[in-house]
Amino acid sequence: MNKGLHNSTHLLKCTHRIGRNGYEYHMACNILKDMGDGRFKIEVFGDRAWGGDKKRIRYVDKHRLLRR
Repeated sequence: MNKGLHNSTHLLKCTHRIGRNGYEYHMACNILKDMGDGRFKIEVFGDRAWGGDKKRIRYVDKHRLLRR
């Protein structure tokens, strides 16, 4: 099965800050590996809260992941 933007398994909680103001949003992602130290290696799709043409590998704490 090809796991991409439209069939991702999790959401990554993100925050964009500008000075004291900001907003929270979610990005579609797939877990690639549990690193064993409370972090996950994930493949995340999009650029901030929009688009899905970009995909990147990130290492994030598990409290930032939500099940879809």
